[in-house]
Amino acid sequence: MWQRKKPMKFKVILASSLLAILCSCTIAPHPVVGTARVGDAEGGVNGFMGFRTDGCIRYGILDDSGRDRYNILISLYAVQFKSAYGVKLSTDAGIHPWHGLWLIDKEHLTYFTWLCQWSRDRQSPDSLLDKGQSAVGLK
Repeated sequence: MWQRKKPMKFKVILASSLLAILCSCTIAPHPVVGTARVGDAEGGVNGFMGFRTDGCIRYGILDDSGRDRYNILISLYAVQFKSAYGVKLSTDAGIHPWHGLWLIDKEHLTYFTWLCQWSRDRQSPDSLLDKGQSAVGLK
């Protein structure tokens, strides 16, 4: 005599439901939300807020601590930077104010990252002799 196969239909529906649930976990992940600002190696805030695009020109956004850090790094490594890359950096080079923050152009943002790397590598700062020779034009 012929028998009806009820359990098979139930198994197919159950397997399809499980497959749909498991696939939705990988297809639709939860959005990533940033909750903290990036810090430097010492655990402090480095002052870099993000990027801003103005037409085809892209700027970095710094807060006051980022601007201060940039200027401190320039005062520490300006002579070595000029001899290594041929670029003379001065206070606030490439930076201008923007809505209570500071915009830094991409060229000087690159220099800022190089200076930060020198600081992380514990490179010795410019000596007083180097600074003196640079001020007189010997370096």
